[in-house]
Amino acid sequence: MIRFFFGVALLVAIGCTGIQPVGPLAKKGASSSGGDSKSEADAGPPDPVVIPAPKPTPPMCLIHAEDVTAENVEWIKQQLSAEFEADRKSMRAMPVTVEVSEYKDGVNTRP
Repeated sequence: MIRFFFGVALLVAIGCTGIQPVGPLAKKGASSSGGDSKSEADAGPPDPVVIPAPKPTPPMCLIHAEDVTAENVEWIKQQLSAEFEADRKSMRAMPVTVEVSEYKDGVNTRP
């Protein structure tokens, strides 16, 4: 009979190795896994990933104030429109923003 109780106690002791102590007297941060005593919850959030913004392409400057005269107005208009078109093509696309709809009682409050 003593062997039976000894075997049950041994099985209970082996099976209880995964139980963590709780309560006011339990040591905080003590774990049976060893290693670092600092838990993942105490580590804090990870550092944010910062990607530097690319430098924008400088605008073309084909037309200067001293180039404009009353005789060459049409040529200046053509040069200016070509400059604006070249600047527009060299610009990066704007990021797409998310549109959020809010519904209250089945009615869209933000059209």
